[in-house]
Amino acid sequence: MRTIVELLEEKISEAMTELSGQAGCSAMVRPTADPRFGDYQANGIMGLAKTMKTNPRTLAQSLVAGLDLSEMCETPEVAGPGFINLRLKPEYLNARLKAMARDVTRLDIDPVAAS
Repeated sequence: MRTIVELLEEKISEAMTELSGQAGCSAMVRPTADPRFGDYQANGIMGLAKTMKTNPRTLAQSLVAGLDLSEMCETPEVAGPGFINLRLKPEYLNARLKAMARDVTRLDIDPVAAS
């Protein structure tokens, strides 16, 4: 099973690429430093806005308006100059934990290739 960060990174990066028309966009999803702002934060819009020579907050608002993370997150929020705060839905976390509990052998963690 892919991690939550990997899933969010993929979805937001794809939305950034679609919005900007530029390949190789990275959402730069990280856990938030302060839980009051949510569970995760996407910081990549700042660099994309600089490349596009546009206002990062306006670009973040445009991205959030077309971003569908409804199965995983509450409505994303734009904070500060263009950060995107993400709060996971309790139902989503519950489903992930149940999937892990059902897989008693691996806890739903993908095997790692031996080196």
